[in-house]
Amino acid sequence: WLRNLEGAVIETVAGFGLEGCRFPPNTGVWVGGRKICAIGIKVRRWVSMHGIALNCDADLRPFSLIVPCGIRSHGVTSLTLELGRTITIEDAKPCLIKGFETVFGADDGSIQPEENPEPCR
Repeated sequence: WLRNLEGAVIETVAGFGLEGCRFPPNTGVWVGGRKICAIGIKVRRWVSMHGIALNCDADLRPFSLIVPCGIRSHGVTSLTLELGRTITIEDAKPCLIKGFETVFGADDGSIQPEENPEPCR
């Protein structure tokens, strides 16, 4: 499940022309040796919860004050930083939906955004 979540984000960043990858034993998605997406999973009382944090256009300066995800040797990045142009959450939604559809086999259109943003490139 975790690897599938990573796969969906790898598909997402590929939609922007970036090569995302896994970086074992660390979780998340990496671009150019920097983390672009953190993933968290929790199971409590037989209920699973998950979350992904894809850095779109975040201010990355605060990350210099902490050790992101407990990894000292590698930094963080964002879609905006990697592409050299602003990528908003709204810009990323269609690619993320497409990534989830591809990896989880929901290509029947059952995953719908709240609004109808531009299709993934």
